This record gives sequence, C-alpha cells and structure tokens, in this order.
Amino acid sequence: MGPSSDPMYSVIRQEIESFNSIFGFPSDVSVTIEKCGEANAYYDPSEVSITICTEFDAHLRKQFGNL
Repeated sequence: MGPSSDPMYSVIRQEIESFNSIFGFPSDVSVTIEKCGEANAYYDPSEVSITICTEFDAHLRKQFGNL
C-alpha cells in the first residue's frame, strides 16, 4: 500500500498545507508517516522533520470516542 492509499495520508497532507499557509517556517520541514511500534508523533530538530506514527491514528480515534 503506497502513501496516497493510506487514509491518514490525505488528512495529514491537508493539515500540512494548512500549517504552511498559517506559519512562516524558515525552511522546509519534512513529514513522514511510518510504523513505530507505539502511538506517537515527534519532531527531530537535527533532521528538521516530523514523524507521525501510523499507530497514532487509532490512538486519536479512541481519544475522540472518549469525548
């Protein structure tokens, strides 16, 4: 399954486009979605990148269901 077929990909892409229109980052920040073994998302300043773990999707859906 490629990134564009992952339902999370479309949502994250829209969020990134929104952030880019609101914030003026001094340089490009790469965003990757990958399996990490835990529900997490983090920024790596040495790589200037954000990693969003695929497991985070299920975690957020569960949290949203608890509201």
